[in-house]
Amino acid sequence: MKSNRPRRSHSRGSQTISIVSVSLVLVILGLVALTAVTMDRVGRQLRSGVGMVVIVDELATDGATDSLAQILRTSPTVAEAQFASAEEVNKRWAEQLADSELLEINPFQPEYELTLTPEYSHPDSLESVAAALSALPAVYDVKVHTEMARNVNTTLNSILIILLAVAGAMLLISLVLINNTVRMEIYAKRTVLNTLLYVGATRGFIRRPYMVRGLWEGALSGVVASAILAGFRLWVADAYSPVADALPWGAFLVVAAALIILGSLLCAGAAWLAATRYLRRSYDQMFEI
Repeated sequence: MKSNRPRRSHSRGSQTISIVSVSLVLVILGLVALTAVTMDRVGRQLRSGVGMVVIVDELATDGATDSLAQILRTSPTVAEAQFASAEEVNKRWAEQLADSELLEINPFQPEYELTLTPEYSHPDSLESVAAALSALPAVYDVKVHTEMARNVNTTLNSILIILLAVAGAMLLISLVLINNTVRMEIYAKRTVLNTLLYVGATRGFIRRPYMVRGLWEGALSGVVASAILAGFRLWVADAYSPVADALPWGAFLVVAAALIILGSLLCAGAAWLAATRYLRRSYDQMFEI
């Protein structure tokens, strides 16, 4: 009984180190994923503010004007359309120029301030929507906020590329770390593996317990990482409340489930690779790490 205690203690210590190591890697991957989710939601909010101004031709017939209003209200590309008469536009410009006196001759025409849906807020989509609106009879001109849309998309794409690079690097580090951890565990039992082969056990039978253990350790690591991230999310949301709107619990649960599945697959895959590596060796090669 006494001789088994050091082995059990060593096994538990190895399991603890493996779970802690994988959990830390999954925490970093989870932070990257949560940042990407938050940036996607913030990006959609920013894109929802991108739009254009449709200037109505004052010489258009009532039928053409009503048809334009109906198109703007029912178009899937338009999230919101605010109409302003020529007098309202004149008053707004007077306020912006810090001049309370309105122009005696109003040079402005009625217009619609359009806010497009995020799917159509890209520069190319803006141009196509503007071209379609310009072809309508009641439209005098269309002013597109192209530069704003281009700046928003450029910034978001740059952040996304950085996040993908960090995620790729962390995934590679996690694979190396998990593989080395599992390899050391299996190395300690290399003679047992070789003995099982000599008595007729199949490689699948020998690998199975290590893979099951890897699945369990990976899932537990995902749960630990999710718990840490949940605490971090609560702390950030309490310190900066808009985070709660940008990162709802529904999206967080999806990321947490993905971390549990990813941890299980990574650990099980590393166990399969490490066990297969030693099973292919001869008895003399078993003592090489």
